[in-house]
Amino acid sequence: RLLSIEWKAALATSVPPPEAPPNPPLEAPPNPPLEAPPNPLDSNDDDADSNPLPPNPA
Repeated sequence: RLLSIEWKAALATSVPPPEAPPNPPLEAPPNPPLEAPPNPLDSNDDDADSNPLPPNPA
């Protein structure tokens, strides 16, 4: 009986939980790419400087 219990325990420990590995990779990669692309507003600012506009009263 002890052997059967140890054999089952070995199988359980040999197989890692399917929930552990997928969590870190899903959260790691998406963060950098979202911040990497430059904002389109920055490029528009350059165009605004070239166009003569009246100064804001504020």
